Amino acid sequence: MATLRVIDAASHQGDMNQAAMDFDALIVKATEGTGYVNPYCDGEFQEAWKLGKKLGVYHFARNTRNRA
Repeated sequence: MATLRVIDAASHQGDMNQAAMDFDALIVKATEGTGYVNPYCDGEFQEAWKLGKKLGVYHFARNTRNRA
């Protein structure tokens, strides 16, 4: 069985040195709630893209405070 090593990145990681990390895919938190946008999202996505990694983004919804 193959293993996929995935990093889940949000803004509290800041700018990561992805070239120094051993991973296969990056999933980046892009937004949260109704007004937050991760300021690192695009940079992290673009760096992983250049490194040839598999990519994903997600929205973090708080079900008790806002609707999806």
